[in-house]
Amino acid sequence: MPKKKFEDIPFPPLVSMDTDTPVSVDQVSNILRERQKGASICIRSTEGHTNRGGYFFHVLPTDSDLSKCELYNFEKTLVATLPVEQITLFIRTYATVTSNGAAAPHRAPNN
Repeated sequence: MPKKKFEDIPFPPLVSMDTDTPVSVDQVSNILRERQKGASICIRSTEGHTNRGGYFFHVLPTDSDLSKCELYNFEKTLVATLPVEQITLFIRTYATVTSNGAAAPHRAPNN
């Protein structure tokens, strides 16, 4: 069971991606094109409890070609402005799939 519920995410509703492979630029681009007012994305491994955690990314596209996307933390503070390719690289770097195919667990801040 999750230790914390994320009810006040920056860009609800949460988009969950269950995958055992790194996300692609196309996958992230499709989400952001569908969610022009922002997307809170949770990357999780394909196995585990339904309410398991994952890696969370909060992204707001600021232009139609996704050349500028704002990355936010849980406190809704702007962290960086990057093109979708760099956002995807950032996601891939932190939501790394381990050798056994499972994503390492997300450690949310304690409140």
